[in-house]
Amino acid sequence: MGISSWDLIISNVTYSLFGVTFTTDEMLAWGTIALVVVGALTLVANWRAIVAAKAAAQAAKTSAEAALAQVRIAYPILDISVKSIPSGSPMVTAHVRWLGGSLPAREVSFWVRGPSFVHHLSLPSLGPPDDGRLLQLPVTSPADPAPPQNMPAPLAAGKVWRLIRWTNPDDGLQERHGKIDSE
Repeated sequence: MGISSWDLIISNVTYSLFGVTFTTDEMLAWGTIALVVVGALTLVANWRAIVAAKAAAQAAKTSAEAALAQVRIAYPILDISVKSIPSGSPMVTAHVRWLGGSLPAREVSFWVRGPSFVHHLSLPSLGPPDDGRLLQLPVTSPADPAPPQNMPAPLAAGKVWRLIRWTNPDDGLQERHGKIDSE
């Protein structure tokens, strides 16, 4: 391939810019350098924007985690205590203890096992004002939900097994259980 007359015409053209004269080849070289510099500056600007976006996302995540931790501190923590259960008693008195949190507990279920019967009571909700509340737990009936799987066999006289289960504001299930108390 040879050089055409058009290539010769273009290569012999000169340009004057700000009092400086350039040939076509020099203009192409400077134009290429300018494009490379603009491309590099764009890459640097985009990189800085990506780094700033990642830092902002991390700050938002940290802030959200801190807010969630503050909410979780307000989640309810409950317990119940039960005095001795006379053998054959159809009703048990349980004492609700509100150990922490300020948000209400929902779908609260109490289970007590004594020497003769299983006692159960469900409440739609409990709140901090219910601390110290006395509850009467009747003997379970067929309409009650199935007892917890970890419930022990009938206990000796003077022994009580208790469980309290509730739903947190985030719909997570909590329970406090498994303790066999002696009189």
